[in-house]
Amino acid sequence: MSELQFLQHIQEKVSLAPLWCQEKWKTKDGFLKWVADTLPKLETIHEERIRNQQNNLVWYLGEYDNNQEYKLTAGGVTTSSLNSYGIPVMVNHLYGLTEQAVSKEAQLPPNFEVHPSNDEDGDRISAKLMKPILDYVGAKNNQELIFQQNARRTLVFGEDFALVTYDPKFETQDVDGNLIGDVRIKLIDPFFVLYEPTANWETSRYVFLIEEILHVEEAKKKFKLDEITTDHSGAIFSFQTDKETGGNNQQEVIVYKFFHKPTPELPNGVEATIVGDKVVEFNITQYPYSHNKLPLVRRTAIDVPGRCFPSSIYKWAIPVQHQYNKMVYLEHKYISLCAHPKWMMQKGACDIKSLGNAGTVVQIKPGATFPQLIVTNPVARDIIEAKQDCEAQLDKIFGIQGVSRGTPPPGVRSNKMLEFYGREEDQRASIQIIKRNEFIREVYSMSASVVSDYYPQHPDRLIQVVGSNDKFELQKISSNQIGSNHEIKVQNSTGFPDSLEGKTEQIEKLLTLFPGSISPQQAFNIMNLNFTEKYYDIMTAALKSAEDENSKLMEGKAVAPPESYEDQIVHLEQHYLMMQAPEFKALPDAIKERAENHVEMSEMILEESIAKTPELEQLVKQKFPFFPVFWTREAQPEPEKTPGDMAAENANMTSSLPSPEELTGMPMPTEGEAPVPEVIPEAVTPEVVSTPPMGKVASIIRNPQTGFAEQIVIEEMPING
Repeated sequence: MSELQFLQHIQEKVSLAPLWCQEKWKTKDGFLKWVADTLPKLETIHEERIRNQQNNLVWYLGEYDNNQEYKLTAGGVTTSSLNSYGIPVMVNHLYGLTEQAVSKEAQLPPNFEVHPSNDEDGDRISAKLMKPILDYVGAKNNQELIFQQNARRTLVFGEDFALVTYDPKFETQDVDGNLIGDVRIKLIDPFFVLYEPTANWETSRYVFLIEEILHVEEAKKKFKLDEITTDHSGAIFSFQTDKETGGNNQQEVIVYKFFHKPTPELPNGVEATIVGDKVVEFNITQYPYSHNKLPLVRRTAIDVPGRCFPSSIYKWAIPVQHQYNKMVYLEHKYISLCAHPKWMMQKGACDIKSLGNAGTVVQIKPGATFPQLIVTNPVARDIIEAKQDCEAQLDKIFGIQGVSRGTPPPGVRSNKMLEFYGREEDQRASIQIIKRNEFIREVYSMSASVVSDYYPQHPDRLIQVVGSNDKFELQKISSNQIGSNHEIKVQNSTGFPDSLEGKTEQIEKLLTLFPGSISPQQAFNIMNLNFTEKYYDIMTAALKSAEDENSKLMEGKAVAPPESYEDQIVHLEQHYLMMQAPEFKALPDAIKERAENHVEMSEMILEESIAKTPELEQLVKQKFPFFPVFWTREAQPEPEKTPGDMAAENANMTSSLPSPEELTGMPMPTEGEAPVPEVIPEAVTPEVVSTPPMGKVASIIRNPQTGFAEQIVIEEMPING
């Protein structure tokens, strides 16, 4: 019977009644009766899945026995004797290939962003605040380790679960030093998760989680119970069943956590804790989370159409790994045989003890054939080729082309072909990257919902955030700014390789295609040369400072005024980029004005630096063609003129005036002749007169106080005569 046939067979014979069909389900006794009927059936449906996952774990760890043949059946894993050769030989390719796939996924670390669901100012501010909160939640829960383990567990088990809840015992502090709860993210082994089997995970309405297994006395103390009956009539605890005696372990008890999400029949959902035959927690009045989902995020390896249970690549890899181990065993057995050659001779032909002893004469009976030493041939080529074929099949199953391991396909030497196989391998891995990103997006979306639900209960909460120059600092959370209209987007944080050589090559290509797109500080930041920490800090100090100012300016926070000792070119470069972003343009006018004022001061300081160092002007013009953008030099008021200044100006003016000859066209009197009288025109009333001959006359207007000439007026005047 195939696995699919088995599941169909089970689901035909096992009927799971909805909770709301149970009489008096709103009481603890009625609910427990439904649990006693449902849980054993649920275990039966999930048994094959769980046994396969546990078997995969054994093969991943290399704890299988090569002297046993493993067969996956409807009842689980059965074994039959394979040989009687003694010490098994185990070469665990599954472990290496799994870790290689996990490492490849880790080369593309995820980066998430929080976006508002609409353009409301309050939602934008809330989304801006939610990003550092989720960064804090991720760091507190050791997100890097969680996501790495999730990749590994998904490959091995075929699925993995993350439980996202508010845990009062996952403590942090408020401003007064009081201990308060926080968002808890933890992975749950899939064989500890029993969910309603449907064709789609999203349609599952309820789930049982094995939270912990306790000694009976420990459970009594923890949950303040007088008695716990472990041998319940409903066989709730079949996982603890002793297969030989058919009885239950009387010394241990399983603690189940139960969630039923809100549905039209159960609008408030259900949250319960079950210890033995006792329901110690039963909440049917209000579902603990506003997202109204099961508080589990699921990631799968291979989705099977029409089935709720996914599959793992181990389903196809285990038989190949087992065949490889058999070939290795035969190879080692053959080598051992060759190391112990055999003698061939007639019975009684010689004294056996004399064979192989140097310097001994071996006497042969008359008529007998001489003993012959049988020398075997080298290891059969068929065994070597069979091993290579198994390795190739495993690589194909895991989507490995050999490029990642430094062993390219036979005959492939050119860089272009190596890049082709590398891209093909990346495309195969990209499927899991997409699933990884969706898993992370859902984890943070659910975390944001939990934050919105529970953080306002403690308005004086402190969180640790990354502040100036990548230094951690404590920040108080304003509960009135925490909203729920958020959208989480996840993408790969960078396309740069991890190696220094790869980063350097990528930066060179980028600068060749787009000159000036990356500053030296940004290039140095991308390379992140940790072994030169002090030099790294010096090179990136201005960049980090500018980025920190941008963050504060976008949030409307006060920023220290720029100083002359700062690298204003780097600062302005980052500020200009910030002000071109759509997020900045959508900010309130007051916040934008504060940012513009800060940039204006930076431009003024840079202008002063240019005045002191003229060589700087050309560099600034190349980098910022429209500099300055906001700052303009104010017109300076002219100083008050003294009589001496005015006399000097008049003297200069007089010296620059044209001569009377030039003005009148008449010769000036020579020495001894009478001077030409100065003509001062008088105002006359216009009237109609005949036009006499005209000539040019210069009129001088003098300052009545100083007597100095202030203006010369040239007019045409009639000439009498």
